Amino acid sequence: MSKFQLPVHNTYLGPARSKLDEYNIIDDEVIHYHKNVKLHQFNMGDVEDPEIYAAHPIYEWQQTDYGKWCMTNAVDVRYSISLDHNTYGYKAVISGDLEDKMYTFWLLKYNDYRSTR
Repeated sequence: MSKFQLPVHNTYLGPARSKLDEYNIIDDEVIHYHKNVKLHQFNMGDVEDPEIYAAHPIYEWQQTDYGKWCMTNAVDVRYSISLDHNTYGYKAVISGDLEDKMYTFWLLKYNDYRSTR
């Protein structure tokens, strides 16, 4: 982290496993690869408490079909809130780890959704 950046608030929405970008889980001689992906993001204005203001959009996202799929199939779902210097507000990013098969499914099914954000 450079000396000009403020720390990012990371909060986990599920049980934490690892903070690596890719990691392996060996289960009965089978290696499962996990890929860290950005599932959803949104911007907020200059609010007094970004944690409180981020709760409602996160909840609404979790109620969509895409959000339900992500919460069911992603491992280690978490969100982070950081300063957005372009808008003088905050940016919230929801990310999680997907196994190799779920990552491929995510790329194929939700590619249109990702391109519209």
